[in-house]
Amino acid sequence: MKKISQSDMQRIGKLRAAIEGKKAKIEEALEKFQEAIAPIIEEAEEERQELFGVLDDIVNEMENYYDERSEKWQEGDAGSAYSEWKDQIDAARGELENEMSFELDTETPFDVWNLSALDEENFPEAPGNE
Repeated sequence: MKKISQSDMQRIGKLRAAIEGKKAKIEEALEKFQEAIAPIIEEAEEERQELFGVLDDIVNEMENYYDERSEKWQEGDAGSAYSEWKDQIDAARGELENEMSFELDTETPFDVWNLSALDEENFPEAPGNE
């Protein structure tokens, strides 16, 4: 092949236009979807914050309980087990906070598409046909 045929260029143009039409429809649907779930995400985020508040309160109460015990108790088996239990709850809370998110990625995969490279005037010429 020494040159891309005009019929292939026309097919490329039609397909590009069709893809851009679908892209617009998908982006519109994503926008409607995001608008529809925004209130649900807002409620979930409020509940998430409340959950972490409860877990923080529990860990603080556990720390206070531990601190109020004697040094002998703290250094004993019961104190060590209690401290380990508290640390496990605190670690689980930290993991949840890092993993639990209700944020949506508003960037679509189409944001990086550059279909203008398929325009006839931008399409690479075959060597020797320039």
